[in-house]
Amino acid sequence: MKSFSRSLVLVMFLASCGQDATEPADTGMMEDMSSDVSIDQATADAGGDFADTGDSADSGEEPACATSLPPSLPTGNAELEALAATPNRCGQPAFSWLNDPSLGDLVSEGASKTYTVESLTGIANAAGIELPVGLKYDVKVSVIEYVTQDRGVLATATALVAAPVPRADQASDFQTLMFLHGTSGFTDGCGISLDTETQVLGAAFASSGYVVVGPDYLGLKGRGEPTGFLHPYLSGQPVAISSLDAARAVKKMDLYERNGACVGDELLLFGGSQGGHAALWVDRLLPYYAPEFELLGTVATVPPADLVTEMKRSLTSPVKATANTAAFFSASAGWYGHDARLGEVLVSPFDVDLPAAMADSCDPSDSVNIDVQSLSDLFVSAFLAGVDTIQDDPTWGCMAVENGLTTTSIARVDTSDRYAPTYEIMWVMGEADNLVNTPIERDSFLTLCAQGMDSMIYTECAGAGHTQATSQSLPAIMSFLRERADRKPLVAQGVCEVTAPIQCAQ
Repeated sequence: MKSFSRSLVLVMFLASCGQDATEPADTGMMEDMSSDVSIDQATADAGGDFADTGDSADSGEEPACATSLPPSLPTGNAELEALAATPNRCGQPAFSWLNDPSLGDLVSEGASKTYTVESLTGIANAAGIELPVGLKYDVKVSVIEYVTQDRGVLATATALVAAPVPRADQASDFQTLMFLHGTSGFTDGCGISLDTETQVLGAAFASSGYVVVGPDYLGLKGRGEPTGFLHPYLSGQPVAISSLDAARAVKKMDLYERNGACVGDELLLFGGSQGGHAALWVDRLLPYYAPEFELLGTVATVPPADLVTEMKRSLTSPVKATANTAAFFSASAGWYGHDARLGEVLVSPFDVDLPAAMADSCDPSDSVNIDVQSLSDLFVSAFLAGVDTIQDDPTWGCMAVENGLTTTSIARVDTSDRYAPTYEIMWVMGEADNLVNTPIERDSFLTLCAQGMDSMIYTECAGAGHTQATSQSLPAIMSFLRERADRKPLVAQGVCEVTAPIQCAQ
């Protein structure tokens, strides 16, 4: 039977740049995630999208949902207020975060699809997929455009929302599960919200008992007016802010739009690869930006947490992550206000052609198709000469420092008031990952533990490559999320310990 993760989960979380040595031959920067039977075809074979059946909440009396806290920046804490006042870094023009009640307001909502339990089961069966979750609820899936902010100015972003449709005899209160996806492109239209496979994936997890939100990230809009700049790839602040505002948007949706599903302030996070980096940044910035949420648990798989060391590796000799480093500077330079200086990093014509290609395609393997014989063919020699001390560079090195979890100047604050007492982070790596370097990230795990993130557990899948680490650990991930959602008491054994690789589920 086909792996569920191979057909669906990887599309959502691990649209990663590169191939594992243990997987099929390299097809470019982005892996081909297709299965023998596509979800699009399976949907058609199973009868397509299905209308509501049974007594959904919008056909009868709507339940009364508990009052949720409104969006607001924290007050009364000088450390938290200081970041909101001056969040600009690395030579950016000064700006402050807005404390605006419109954050999370819905701007528009696209046409929705409703999947019954039977239709989801039929799609999975037609595709030969073994679902890792039990299906209980019919689900409504829609794409929303909502209000967020960018560098002190209101902006809009988009997200996928999958909400259970509870019958009269079913529970109507749900927690929010946020899916944070891997690399899917760098410009508008490249998010995951419009992807059929992702929508079915979101519906499957919503059917198990969560309201699911999948942010497209800033710059990857699926609908509405163009963003106007590239998605600031691997930049923590913009992805965390737009993601937290997506969770706010779910709370602000009318009960009718959620088909009677109530959602409060409890939040779970799950992301892989770039999404693992994003999940750790949501964890980091939540107390600073959206303290109305209570974070229950976080799963971060194969996260590039130590960007400085990862970049030193990729700038010392050509490796698969070298293309990611070029993409990081190309896509994020504009967000920092340094796009006119990209020639300090990339040689001509790459300093112009690479950002243009990234704005022209949603296939990372196409847009970042770099064919060079040596690092000096792509990167400026003077830039390469400073690799050993890149962390001291006030512009380009600063960008790596500030977006790495181990090196950023944004400290992880005491989270006891807005994180559940049973809060924990599950960190998953693959022993044979040849994109995100596992030895580097083993060290970053321990560094973050020493810096105060002392509620983390480590899993390393023996022999697993970049994408396989998530797919093979998926059963354990789903159990972890359910335990955190149920506030199961923590087990002290293994916390903040790098354990030996284990054979994860196939």
